Amino acid sequence: MTKPLEAPFYFSGVIDYNGECQQVSDDEAQFWTVYERNSDGLSSAICDCYHRDDAVAATERFNALIAALEQSQKSFKRLDERNAVLNSTLDRWAVERAENANVIVEMLKALENHEIFWSIRELELGSLSPEAAMVRDVGVRAIRTAGGTVQGDE
Repeated sequence: MTKPLEAPFYFSGVIDYNGECQQVSDDEAQFWTVYERNSDGLSSAICDCYHRDDAVAATERFNALIAALEQSQKSFKRLDERNAVLNSTLDRWAVERAENANVIVEMLKALENHEIFWSIRELELGSLSPEAAMVRDVGVRAIRTAGGTVQGDE
């Protein structure tokens, strides 16, 4: 009988004693039964094998499949955790980009107001002082750099 505590599947030699199956040593066995142990430590028969080698092979295969399934579940859990981090990062970036877009829109509005202000000032004065023209030109360059247009660019 092979019952490692950590393995969910194990096998045991069995005899049919007056219609009742009893676990026995390999030397006494008429056949071998593969069992699955549940979380409570109770077992259920899975299959019977006429040869011990077949019971060993079936037990090893079942345990390998369970191990592979558990490994896959761990991998999926790690992927889910990574996806959660990525989704959180993407959400944060989306919010930041939206906030940046709002800032750019406000800057463009301010720059347009800057251009309008200097255009009105120039109309009022007939011409601008060299210092005032330089301030106006800085604003115009900022508008163009930000992708905006100024009067006369059409």
